[in-house]
Order: sequence, then structure tokens, then C-alpha cells
Amino acid sequence: FPVTIQSTGKYIKSGLTEENAKNYARILVEYMDKTEIWKDPELSIAKLSSKTEISKHQLSEVLNEYMGKNFYIFVNEYRVKYAKKLLTQKEWANWSILAIAYECGFNSKTAFNNFFKKNTQHTPSEFRKEFGIQK
Repeated sequence: FPVTIQSTGKYIKSGLTEENAKNYARILVEYMDKTEIWKDPELSIAKLSSKTEISKHQLSEVLNEYMGKNFYIFVNEYRVKYAKKLLTQKEWANWSILAIAYECGFNSKTAFNNFFKKNTQHTPSEFRKEFGIQK
């Protein structure tokens, strides 16, 4: 499992070995893929820690130091990936952008639009139009 190490020195005294960090990263990604917990709009680092049995501190360290992103970005990347899939499928063409945002785990249209645009350089509406999917 490829994990990029980008140490900031923030966790210098943590004691988390590179081997353990890679193992935790693998467990984390497998759990996210298998359970789709990222669809939960109430998902928190505490809840994810409890579900994966990785301490909050170590989970945070793995995300920040070894995966190069914070919890919010990590979770929202899953949500945007799913949103992109839904926005390009005819079966979802009758769903509003807001309904798709909620289906993906976002709890506001603003958060969805902002993160989606930052991630894709398009608004969800532009993205949908680009793929010729119309309501």
C-alpha cells in the first residue's frame, strides 16, 4: 500500500512507526471503501477512530503526516468522487444537486459546492452539464 511520507515534525514524539502508519492507512482506506461511512453527514474523527479501532491521535497523525491531508479533506474526497459518479449517470438525472450532496454525506449545499469546485474546477451543475446529463 503506497503511503507518501511528508513529515512536518509535528508528531516527532508520537512513537508511531512507519510500518504501523502504513498498516493504519491501509485499514482506514479499506474501511472507508467497504462501509461507505463517508456518506454519514455526522461522521467525525472520533466516530471513525471508534469504528477502525485506531486512536484519534494516531488516526490524525496517519492522515496528516502519512497521507498529506486532514480529516475533512480525506472524507470529502470520497464524497466528491461519489458525487462525480452520480452526476454523470442518467439514473440520477432527476435528482437535484442538493439531493445528490446529501446522498454523498454533505450536510449543506454550500460545503458541497465549495469542496466540489475546489476538487474539480467546476461547480456540480457545470460538471453535470459537461457530461450532457440534463434533468
